Amino acid sequence: MRNDGPARPPEARQKLPGRGDRCRDDERSRPPSSIRGPLISLALVSVGFGALSPALSEVQEHFGVGAGLGSLVVAGLGAGRLLAGFPAGLLVDRVGPGRVVLGGTFVFVLGSLIGAAAPTFGLLVLGRVLQGIGLAVVPAGVLAQMMSGSRTGQAGGVMAVYQTAISVGGALGPAVGGLVAGQAGWRSALLFCAVAGLAALVVALPSRQASPLQRHRATAGQALGRGALLAVTLVMVPNAIASFDRFGVSQLALPLYAAGPGGLDATAVGLLLGSQTVIALAMIGPAGWATDRFGSGRVVAASAVLASAGIALITSAPGPLGLWAATLLFGVGVSALGVAGAVHVFTLPLQSTGTLIGVYRLSTDAVQVAGPLLVGPALEVIGYRATFVGMALFGLLALLALCARAPARVL
Repeated sequence: MRNDGPARPPEARQKLPGRGDRCRDDERSRPPSSIRGPLISLALVSVGFGALSPALSEVQEHFGVGAGLGSLVVAGLGAGRLLAGFPAGLLVDRVGPGRVVLGGTFVFVLGSLIGAAAPTFGLLVLGRVLQGIGLAVVPAGVLAQMMSGSRTGQAGGVMAVYQTAISVGGALGPAVGGLVAGQAGWRSALLFCAVAGLAALVVALPSRQASPLQRHRATAGQALGRGALLAVTLVMVPNAIASFDRFGVSQLALPLYAAGPGGLDATAVGLLLGSQTVIALAMIGPAGWATDRFGSGRVVAASAVLASAGIALITSAPGPLGLWAATLLFGVGVSALGVAGAVHVFTLPLQSTGTLIGVYRLSTDAVQVAGPLLVGPALEVIGYRATFVGMALFGLLALLALCARAPARVL
């Protein structure tokens, strides 16, 4: 499949005149000062993705629920992202990405506080849903600002910077969350999220006056034909698989396996998940370069195989060291798949950056809800080994994207 880069407004693709073209291109590949604040806010709220994961078994024990109901703690976060993902993408076109980032950060803090104080399992899930809404709205505002100013052939680098910010928070979340949960109980992990969210709120304040993004018309070569629905769906599959790996595996099946058959305590589970995120973080830059250099299709194929191999090896790995090695292999694959899969989505020729953000979030968030809800009961019914093998085979569906022709090419 040919990857022709994301559909960008005509003004974003015009060549800058003069001898400083190369210098200006280099400058555009780095986040401008107006983006740095929102990127820091994105990193801070992203601790919510994994801060509670090391203490999932403690949460289940506290409320007396099994893996099936316990999966709602993860699925609730995904449900909030699903509810808010597409509307958040459209909202950046209307009120501006700065206000979107600020509002999403406030909702994230509110959800963290509700979850930390929840006397019942239902209120805990409600808090997680609100956290998820914040974790859909904040990334939508940040990514809209970044992608609207990117040039053709730079999508991989831009997506790498965006996912680096998320991964920094993702690395801190389980590492710090597992540590504080081991010392003061699972509620302290959510209080940590609230503190990080308050810091993000302060950092996001200067960007609240950011202007709404300009809409642009799709050209004839950019319009989606009615017969392209299947191709568009297949293009979205790698991003959906990367989402499943992060939520169904990293935040549910892996921590439960490590705390159960793996025999690790909450602190060790947090370090395991944190080290996975660190290696994934280190791979984001190379994955972005490879996507721009070789095309997203080839990177999708290689990374999907690596991620699935890591998942399949987790339950057969010998001892903690083997579990750690299999987890790192999985982290390398899912990191590259996340970048290349997202760039696949941004090849779609839609009418505005906000709409593209909405479609990107939709392809991710639907799986974030369905994945944990399927994985949790499967762990109880068929056990860890069969579930992990099934998840590994499911991950190979990302290769279906290679069967789809590009729905359109940028003129």
